[in-house]
Amino acid sequence: HPPLLVGGDAGPRSAAAAVRWADEYNTHTRSLQDCRDRRAALDEACERGGRDPASLPLSLMTICVIGEDRSDLVRRVGRVLERTGNSAEPEDYLARAGDAALIGTIDELPDRLAALGDAGVTRVMCQHLVHTDLDMVGLIGELARRVSG
Repeated sequence: HPPLLVGGDAGPRSAAAAVRWADEYNTHTRSLQDCRDRRAALDEACERGGRDPASLPLSLMTICVIGEDRSDLVRRVGRVLERTGNSAEPEDYLARAGDAALIGTIDELPDRLAALGDAGVTRVMCQHLVHTDLDMVGLIGELARRVSG
């Protein structure tokens, strides 16, 4: 069968369902600490359900904005804000963004992905919201190339 993903916040019910039926557990736009907490909750649910925690990967779906440099990043964030109807200024948005989304320059994001891996995330699904920005698709590919060695 196709891989079955269960998603949510890794609460008791969704974690138990994932332990029983899922090939992967997915969470959405969460901080590093949230990812660590979800991985721990899934590990505990696996232990209660008699499943090897390593057999239930944790993935993260998150907004992704990559710039070649800071000015390119600010421009791209501005386009995302416009597309989503957010009236924030791009620099203000970046200052408050925290670590719940994959936002940064192509040189910054390999470290961010490594930190997600350390938090127990095995796959990141990039939400690219400005569909006409095909150059960013290329940057996503470049990021993947850099982190895969």
